[in-house]
Amino acid sequence: MGLELVEIVMKAEETFGIIVSDEVDPPLRTIAKFYNYILDCTIQKQQHGCPTGHVFRDVRRVLTETTSLPRQAIRPSTELKTILPPRIRRRVWKRLQQEVPGRLRELRLPFRLGPVLAVGCLVAGVIGTAMIMPDIGFVHAMVLGGTALVAMLLATVFVTRPFAIAFPHGVATVGDAARATLPPGYEVAVKQQMTDEEVWEKLPFSGQCCADENCRGRAAR
Repeated sequence: MGLELVEIVMKAEETFGIIVSDEVDPPLRTIAKFYNYILDCTIQKQQHGCPTGHVFRDVRRVLTETTSLPRQAIRPSTELKTILPPRIRRRVWKRLQQEVPGRLRELRLPFRLGPVLAVGCLVAGVIGTAMIMPDIGFVHAMVLGGTALVAMLLATVFVTRPFAIAFPHGVATVGDAARATLPPGYEVAVKQQMTDEEVWEKLPFSGQCCADENCRGRAAR
């Protein structure tokens, strides 16, 4: 899936309050199939009600299978830090990302260490570039300094990855984790009931791909 198509899919998710599965590549190859796919998703969304409830059940299923807690002990208000100790947090989080629909963000370094380390690498790169500049010249120093900076950043990410055990910002409870998998505006969009014409008008490419009035009719067929 190209980056341009990824942008279109993400925009559609935010606009219509749907989650486009990575396994539905064939329905997205033409405008007609993409349009009909969104119509099907909006119908299912209206029939099945609250989206966060369904996602919560998926999150709870994974948590009960990976911890010793019973289903009754895992509620939307349950704090994640009380049921996911650091020793199992990365393993369970990875499984949540794999089995719960949507896009659950990665765990992060605690105490804002990520930005601190990034700034440290940048400072070290600037100092190193300034030190070698008199000997090899401005251009060569910038090239070597930039290369060294990228290498330091990559090495830092690789080395610190096992220590990334802090939950994403805004994710403190099981309910937060369920909501975090949904695209922005999902809960607002899910309450809206659009006609077929309104869905077409809100498609990310509806105003760019076709100008004549019969375009939507051809897509629907």
